[in-house]
Order: sequence, then structure tokens, then C-alpha cells
Amino acid sequence: MPSVLVVEDDPFICVGLEVALSDAGYHDSKSACSYRDALAAINSGSFDYCILDLDLGNSFSDAFLNEPEGKRLLAVLQSRGVSTVIYSGILGEQRRITDLDPSVITIDKTEPAEIVIEALSRMGRGAPAAPMAASVPDAP
Repeated sequence: MPSVLVVEDDPFICVGLEVALSDAGYHDSKSACSYRDALAAINSGSFDYCILDLDLGNSFSDAFLNEPEGKRLLAVLQSRGVSTVIYSGILGEQRRITDLDPSVITIDKTEPAEIVIEALSRMGRGAPAAPMAASVPDAP
């Protein structure tokens, strides 16, 4: 079964996603609750898929980058070939992302975790993502 990285700052939503993943047979998963944790996970492992929240509670703030942390992580994930499902409540940002890259699946957080798992299953019918390459530098 493919490996999945869950990037979500809300512990209740994160646990719900982990349970849904396990119930669906995705036993090779890892969770990260912040930008820094997600970068560390990306740098230390190889993931086929990511479930990504765009708003990670500003755990990494940068005066020069006024965009959701999840959007910055999406760029890193895409550069590594990791297929991503965005599971977020930031609807405007979801629309902008899918306008730029229609291959990214976006799901509103009002939808149950099972909908996210269905999206992963649909993605899985294609070729798995390529293994990750070099490390990403840590945030300042």
C-alpha cells in the first residue's frame, strides 16, 4: 500500500484522517502538525501521497511570504512528485491552486475524511509518485 503524509494542525481532524486511512488499508502513514514537522518528514522519508491542510496555524511566520504555509509545502511536494489532496477550509486559496494545477484535488473540510480516502484511491489508479530526492532546507 502506498505511503501517505498527513499535514494537519488540528489534532481531531488529524486523528480522524489517520483512522480513515488505517480503515482503508493505508498503514504506511505519517502525520505532521506544523510546517517544520512536515518539512522534517519530507526530508526523512518518501511519500506517494499527501493530505495537506493549507492553514497550519502560522507555525512558521515569515514577513516576506504572506501566503498559507500549506501552499509553500505544496510546492515542495510537487517538486518531489508527491500526489496531493488538499483538505482545507480556505476555499479561495483552493480555487487558485486548482486554477494553476488541475491535477491537485481539493476537498473542503466540511466533507468527511472518507471523501479524502476516496480521492486517494482515485489518484492511486495512476502511476505512483516518484521517490523524493534531495533535502529541503529548514525554515529560518
